Formats: sequence, C-alpha cells, structure tokens
Amino acid sequence: MMPIARAQGALLFDPEERSYIDGISSWYTAVYGHCHPELIGAVRSQMETLDQVVFSGFTHRPAVQLAEQLLAVLPGDMSKVFYSDNGSTATEIGIKMALQYHFNRGEKRSVLLAFEEGFHGDTFGAMSVSGLSVYNGPFEDFFLKVKRIPVPTAENKQEVLKMAEQLLQEHAVAGFIYEPLVQGAAGMKIYDASALDQLLGMMQAEEVICIADEVMTGFGKTGSLFASSQLQHTPEIICLSKALSAGWCLWRRRPAAKKYTRPFTRTKSPKGFSTGILIPRTPWPVRRLAKLGTLAKQ
Repeated sequence: MMPIARAQGALLFDPEERSYIDGISSWYTAVYGHCHPELIGAVRSQMETLDQVVFSGFTHRPAVQLAEQLLAVLPGDMSKVFYSDNGSTATEIGIKMALQYHFNRGEKRSVLLAFEEGFHGDTFGAMSVSGLSVYNGPFEDFFLKVKRIPVPTAENKQEVLKMAEQLLQEHAVAGFIYEPLVQGAAGMKIYDASALDQLLGMMQAEEVICIADEVMTGFGKTGSLFASSQLQHTPEIICLSKALSAGWCLWRRRPAAKKYTRPFTRTKSPKGFSTGILIPRTPWPVRRLAKLGTLAKQ
C-alpha cells in the first residue's frame, strides 16, 4: 500500500516528495486536478456560512441551484433530482424506483434486466444487477431477480435483441440497468451504440424503466457531457457520481423523468419514495458548492 502525503493537479506525492501521475484521476473523480483553488475557495466560503442541515423538512440554495443546473444539461425529460451520497447507492435507488414505480401502479414486476459483466456498485441491489462474480461471490444467494444479456456487438446484435425480446415476453421486467456505451470494470469494454438504442426503444415500448448508470461515463468521458446524449432513446433515470464531486466528497444523484415520478409524488406513504437512512448525509451545502463549481467547468 503506497502512502500519499499530498496532491496537486495531476500529481500525487509520497512522504519523501516523490511524485506520481494520477492517471485514473482517483477512479474518475478528481477530473479537474487535486486541490483545485477554485473548488477550495468555494468550499471554504460555504463552510463559513452553512456547513450542514438535514433535508427532512429543510432545503438550501446550493442544493436547489445544483438541481436546476443539472436538469438544464441532462438529456431527455428529466424533472426531479434525488440526492444521496455515492455511486452504489445511486444505482440502488434507481433500482428501487423502478420496482416501486410498477408497485405504485398496482402492477407486480419483480425482474430486472442487466448486461453481462456490468458493474453497478457494492450495495445489495447494485450487486444483484452487476455481473462480475469476483465482487459478488459470497452474496449471490441473497440477490434480487435478475436476467442478463450480453453487451451487443456488430457480430451478436440481432441475437441480443432477440434474447431481450424473449425475456420481456417470459418475465415481468421492471427495469433495465446499463452502463451506456462502455463498461468500466469489465475492462473499458465499448459496445454497439445503435443496438443499445434499439434495446432502449424495446424496453420503453413495454414500460420497462431504463436506468443509465453514468457514474463512470458521465461528465465528458465518452466525448459528450453524458453518454446518453449520444443515443436517440434517453433513459427514465440517470445515476451520477464521481466526476461531479471533483473528488471532494462521496455523493450521488439520480435525475428522473417527470412521467415516471408522478406515481411517487401524487400519493402519500407508503407509495411515496423514501430512503430515510441516507437523508442526514445528503444535503451538505459544502458538497453542493463543490459540485456547482465542477458543473460550471463543463
């Protein structure tokens, strides 16, 4: 384990002041460099004004500003932002929203669809839809119901589309989660965009909630601000984290399309959407200021 004493820009320094290039931006997070002076200034200023307030009955300006700026640049008909703390819980809540959406409409759908070799995080729902057994082995007996299909390529495109169509006929599929255009943990596996577009169209025709896991791909990794912007069919839910935080704090958000938030907002509990244990972590104004600075740089 290599000890690191400090960081600046693209460099990490050990206690002996030897420097190392942070070639992966600390797993895609510190994409504007470590200890960026503008972000430090924004965080310092916010700490002197409002450090933290619980989101249970309260809100604050940085959170509202960030949500508005995100919705302005996200692809598709996004209208709501749900705050929490990291990439795994981003996909976790996306999965829960997909399942609960159908529950609230009085329809029982319990199966999720995902790609083989996908990675969506370390919490139980996220592990359930992930296809890398090196991470999941001890827990697989406890997972949600998931059906998997290969990522589409030029060679297997028609076969994958036929397989997906058959799964939709045989199972009550609630949601389809995917890393758009490239699978990160699988080895930066790039796959066929046109086939993904066809899959999304197929899912949406059957009212399957499409969940784009852009935790890794979001904020310029694929050339556009979001990988989903390169597709004709946009998802109902997008999961974001990593680069948006600029490496400052663990966090994430899940923008969702307006049509698919109505079953949660028009009714009272138990149909309202709740993730209570995450609420105390989510509303830090300090985080929001760092994220606003990050978003402004895009």
